[in-house]
Amino acid sequence: MQSFNEFDVNAAITAMNAAVEAEDYAEAARLKKLIADAGAKPSGWPTELVPAWLFDRCEKLGFRYPTPVQVAAFSARPAQDVVLRAATGAGKTLAYLMPLLAVVLAQPLEARGVRTSEAVASAPNLSPTDAMAVLAPALITMRSERAKSTPESLTLRGAPLAIIVVPNEALCEQVGGIAYSLLGGYARASRTWEPGARDSLFKFKGPKGSRIVLWAGTTGDSASGLRAADCDLLITTPDGLASAAAATTDALPLGSLAAIILDEADALLDAPGCQWLLRSAPPSCVRFVAGATLTDGVIAAVMERGLLRAPACLAEGDGSSRTLTEAFVGEAVPKRRTALPPSLIHQATFAPTEGERLLLLVRMMRSDLRAYERAVNERAVKAAAAEAFAEEAAESAVQALGPRPRAVVFAADEPAAKEVARALRDALWGDHAIAVLLPETGMEPMLLADRFRRAGGAQQGFKPGVAAGQSASVLVAPLATARGLDFANVTHVFTLGLPPLSAAEYVHVAGRTGRVGQAGQGVVSSIMSGEGELASLRAMAAAELGLDLMKLEDEDGAEALGDEDLSELRRRLEDGFLLLSTEAEPEGDEPDPAAE
Repeated sequence: MQSFNEFDVNAAITAMNAAVEAEDYAEAARLKKLIADAGAKPSGWPTELVPAWLFDRCEKLGFRYPTPVQVAAFSARPAQDVVLRAATGAGKTLAYLMPLLAVVLAQPLEARGVRTSEAVASAPNLSPTDAMAVLAPALITMRSERAKSTPESLTLRGAPLAIIVVPNEALCEQVGGIAYSLLGGYARASRTWEPGARDSLFKFKGPKGSRIVLWAGTTGDSASGLRAADCDLLITTPDGLASAAAATTDALPLGSLAAIILDEADALLDAPGCQWLLRSAPPSCVRFVAGATLTDGVIAAVMERGLLRAPACLAEGDGSSRTLTEAFVGEAVPKRRTALPPSLIHQATFAPTEGERLLLLVRMMRSDLRAYERAVNERAVKAAAAEAFAEEAAESAVQALGPRPRAVVFAADEPAAKEVARALRDALWGDHAIAVLLPETGMEPMLLADRFRRAGGAQQGFKPGVAAGQSASVLVAPLATARGLDFANVTHVFTLGLPPLSAAEYVHVAGRTGRVGQAGQGVVSSIMSGEGELASLRAMAAAELGLDLMKLEDEDGAEALGDEDLSELRRRLEDGFLLLSTEAEPEGDEPDPAAE
């Protein structure tokens, strides 16, 4: 029997939710027993704390069974500060959003919803369109303001009830999307496009008219545009807070604030904007601090700086919880090993030049894809031999094997990510569609993320799945965006030519796969620039994370070719000519891959 630390509870809960969705209750019961045998406590949301509308919403969104840290988050007493510490992909965003909506904001959100509904009912000459705009939830950014025709007297909800702070704009939009879905929004990009979907806002039973405002405070965003007087949840970054603090007017009123959440808190400790928020907020504000790399030392520092107030509740990824008193700060706190999902495969290799690293990356990605296609074909042939229809056999094979390979590739910075994306587009034509995340210089992160999410299901091939949906199956991103990015069914994560990462950096990079809600086993591959860098990375992983990174030899990057694989041999030769010759090319103007 596996212990909890050896058992991937995220994968098991994902499979259990999928089994219930498919009405395979025998499989769900088997998985529930496996989780219990590993030492976890499989259960539903605490019905005595979660209101009926939110419980119903979770079921409609596929969040029937919470992860251990999500259950443990409800262990806190009313008005008690909470620390959420769990492995990457354990569902920490939902772990703070659920108690926030169910307990901390339950009454004020309900009161605002009633007031909004009454205002609509008593408004003279209000068109159905305007009424719908007021009663429906809204996700508001600087680029998506609501219709100007809506009567202002009906739209003002008041100052923020909660402020969620995250490290970057991409994570800001991701958290906003989850909060929007819980409050009735229809997140079509991640759900079905068919009319009458179960998560439609017309079936939402919770508070009406919730307003979620995203404020990243990026270059060109003026604090005067912050709609803080018409906001229930504000999701922002340290830059956004700093711009609000520096404004001459009261750009961000805090009088109604009931909760502050610091997501990826170890990256926010020294941000001036966060310091300003915590100094200026009402004393009664509940604080949530969440992260995958929160060591005991970091938590003690957070408490010592007054960001958390004792006694606080520490909710762990294994479902346990305990109280942190003031004595915790002065205790000798050993460095705590940071956890990663145990089902991940970790491997590493090196190549001395940029072209050789790109060539190795392409061969590894194509090899993974060919192995998947062969497995699908083999299963389909066996199913067809059993007198099943060919189309049904292929679909059954895809469902059994999980999603088509989808990868995130991390480069050093935005210029490097742009160049890697250009090279992969040329080399992987017909196999993968490439998107590149450039938060500072490229397409809006939300639109780019939407393209990558659209390829998140199980597609049988490139043309019917990826290309037809104008989606992307590979996302290239700079290392700085690694924290918190959550995309469905990422099967592979690659790093390309990065210096040896710290333990915290490696955890956040590797944690883009093996997350709650993802099918299949995740593989993390590091392609280093030299043998010394490879040795340093492997030593860090062994000493600080307890991981044995498998060293890939030259022949491991691609499978052996048979006598008849002439087309694959041609592709390999083309790859070598294309990628190895780019190093000798003079620099010139290239089209922006983010705009393609």
